[in-house]
Amino acid sequence: MMVTITSIKLKSPWKFFALSYNVLKIIRQLKSTIFLQKKTRGIWTMHYTITSWKSEADLKAFAKGGAHLQAMKSKRRFS
Repeated sequence: MMVTITSIKLKSPWKFFALSYNVLKIIRQLKSTIFLQKKTRGIWTMHYTITSWKSEADLKAFAKGGAHLQAMKSKRRFS
C-alpha cells in the first residue's frame, strides 16, 4: 500500500476559487481510478490531502495524467 500526503499554501485566500476549480476536476479523475481512501482538509490558505493506493503503479498512473497533471502545471498561479 502507498500513502501520499500533500499540502499547498495559497498566495492569498482569494486563490481558493482557482484551487477549487482544479480540485473538482481532480476528484472526478480520482473517482475513475483504483484508490483505497482519500481525505482532504483545509483552512484559510493551507490545504492538505491524504490518499492511499493499492500499488505504486496506480499512484503514478493517476499523478502523471489527466486533470492532476494539468493542475500541477498551473500550480504557480495560485500557490
